[in-house]
Amino acid sequence: MVSKQFYSLNNLLKKSNKVKLILLLASLIYASNGIRFYLFPLLSTDATWTLSSLYDYLKDSNLNTSMYAHEYLGPIFNFNTLHFLLGPIFTVFELNTLSFIICHFIIIAISSVILFFLIKDKLLASLSILFYVADGYIYGMRSENYTIFLALIMLLFWFKIKHKFLKLVISTLLILFIGFIHPVGGFLVGISLLFLIYLDIKLLENKNSFIIQSKLFGIEILKVGFISVIALLLFGIDKSNNMLKAYLTPSGDTGNHFDSLHFDLFLKYAYLGNIFSLMVLFISSFKLKEKVWFAYLLLFTIFLIVSGRSYYFPYYTIPMVIILSGKYSSFEIFQNIVKFDFFSKLVLVCIAYVFTINSLKLVSSFKSNDAGCIYKDILKKISSIKKVDNNRLLFLPSQLSIENYHNKNQRIIYPSVRMTYKKEVPVGTNVYFFLNDQIDWIEGNPSIFGHLENWRFDTIIPFAPGQYSLMGSISDSKPVNNIGLMKLTRIK
Repeated sequence: MVSKQFYSLNNLLKKSNKVKLILLLASLIYASNGIRFYLFPLLSTDATWTLSSLYDYLKDSNLNTSMYAHEYLGPIFNFNTLHFLLGPIFTVFELNTLSFIICHFIIIAISSVILFFLIKDKLLASLSILFYVADGYIYGMRSENYTIFLALIMLLFWFKIKHKFLKLVISTLLILFIGFIHPVGGFLVGISLLFLIYLDIKLLENKNSFIIQSKLFGIEILKVGFISVIALLLFGIDKSNNMLKAYLTPSGDTGNHFDSLHFDLFLKYAYLGNIFSLMVLFISSFKLKEKVWFAYLLLFTIFLIVSGRSYYFPYYTIPMVIILSGKYSSFEIFQNIVKFDFFSKLVLVCIAYVFTINSLKLVSSFKSNDAGCIYKDILKKISSIKKVDNNRLLFLPSQLSIENYHNKNQRIIYPSVRMTYKKEVPVGTNVYFFLNDQIDWIEGNPSIFGHLENWRFDTIIPFAPGQYSLMGSISDSKPVNNIGLMKLTRIK
């Protein structure tokens, strides 16, 4: 008996050491990504897309416009609830590249802590954090970073609150909040809520017939609908109409959204994203006999395959947390997963892979440090534009707009340039760009910019080669970016 207890204690200590080691690796990967952004503070177009309507909101909450994302649709984008999440932060702290990156990393850190509390087995919890912070998609500065964060908070409330109606109200409101930020997130987290409602009913009413369970499920769905209607009425009929119109109006770059089956996205997500959640769900699908689990996961998967975007795949974190939470007796399979020999070996291979990929990214950043220094100079220059060009119409590439959001005359070139004006821009217009291939955007839109001979080119910071790719970290390939700062002025 004593030897058995000693063996259990010894296993517990070994497991505790594994958890600490994995969390240390996760911290190193998290820190390496922070260093990468410090060396090369280049935000993707998606970052500005995320903040687009927030720019005008920060200037004047009554503007009801979005100067960037889908500007051609006008005030229908005034419902973005991300204003309520990020608005207070950037009212206190100045909105710029650095503050946005810091905010983004804080959200990732908080999400990781929530993951640790949500998943019952701490070895699997630490692995979930490791692969979450190694997921390349969460550093893309997209809205998914915030919607998944809110979804994890929803799960935390769902598991911790005992009062049934209260947790239903809070969960529904959070899902509406997520849906207003991004409809894909709202849909995927919404079907997760339906699944959670079903699991709760089955857990409490397991002895009753399927018909009784179905009636109870229907009543809960009606409650969700009632809460949603009341919330939308309180939020405003106009904003609710705007939401429906926005969701039903095709935007400029939806050509490959929901147009076919994109099975290639699984492979892309597997080598760039959080493959751990896919492994857990794949193994659990073989070990579970729950038909509703298969229906839920199948709907989730089909939607992602049809979506045409691999950066929606991090939402797999949500069903993974549900199955590893240990809150539902029929879903307690985490011990089997931990003891599964093949799974353990596969996880070790994946850890080695993600650690190598993140190391290469960091090495790549060091190699592109010169380009990063040039970009830091660009940020300083572009932030002073308001002092000299405040009364002129400005066009800025999306990555520079965050530094100049306070300029009321600001406009952004890519990708909504074709949607901004129906006629050529007037004489005196200034255009700033920091990649030499961005001139193609101007040449490709003669109906807006006219001919290049009508523009004067002024070099503010000379262009210089700057490597920023994984291949560039292990080979002397051709530079992918030529970084500098150019100003174009419409003279005739």
